[in-house]
Amino acid sequence: MSEIDQFESVFLSAFHESFKYEHKSIQSILFLGDLGADVLANTFEKVTSMLQAIFSTDHPKFSYNQVNPQNTTADILDIIESQKPDLIISYRNLYSNAWQYPHSLGEHLDVLLQKTDVPVLVIPHPYSDYSAQHATQNTDKVMVLSDHLSTENKLTSIAADFTQKNGELTLFHFENQYQFDRMINTISCIQQINTDVAKTEIKKKIISEANHYMNSCEKLLKKTHPGILIHKKCIFGTLISSINDYINQNQIDLLVINTKDQDQLAMHGLSYPLAVELRQIPILMV
Repeated sequence: MSEIDQFESVFLSAFHESFKYEHKSIQSILFLGDLGADVLANTFEKVTSMLQAIFSTDHPKFSYNQVNPQNTTADILDIIESQKPDLIISYRNLYSNAWQYPHSLGEHLDVLLQKTDVPVLVIPHPYSDYSAQHATQNTDKVMVLSDHLSTENKLTSIAADFTQKNGELTLFHFENQYQFDRMINTISCIQQINTDVAKTEIKKKIISEANHYMNSCEKLLKKTHPGILIHKKCIFGTLISSINDYINQNQIDLLVINTKDQDQLAMHGLSYPLAVELRQIPILMV
């Protein structure tokens, strides 16, 4: 290896992304629903209790818009454009019984998540019996999840803002074990590379970079959000089962995930299957 190559290797190995806190004030909240006044009142009470971390700091205005069967997705987007909320709250499958099954989010929510930059809080359906008992009570256990956590300053920041005082925030970096194994299998076909060394070193590097970023998150959040306990996880596993097991075992109240992919052609590949399958707790989609 030349001296230039050695310098480049040392430089790249020393380069790490560090967390930068990005606060976004929430001054207005829009609730989109299709239910009667009595159900709405009960849901509103639960939501305000759950979002006490936001209501106690930003004191946002809360408004409700009744969606009816004649409303198109374009109508809903027009409502959002006119009201310009900082946060939208809704649930799966407006005006459809499909909310009973873990198959989709419904056409309104699908389009809404892609056509607006406003964070969307997807809560369990008010009529559902699959909601976790601790869900919608508070946000003393929040989890931010990404497979590119070191580039998710906005995601981590809003997750911290939604964590109530003296609560717990889990920073969860996920690596798909199947994709990792597939990459290593491809490397094994290259005779010049020692597969065992490559597998060990690549995994070590991934974990090291994730831990560095999460450590920088913990250091800064101790100043911006004193009292919040930070948990750090870097896991290689299968998407739904690994995440679902952790959420259930640790009674996570709120999952925060990234909705937008870089090319903006579709929902982020990590997010959609989670949003569809994990119906028992609220999911904040940023």
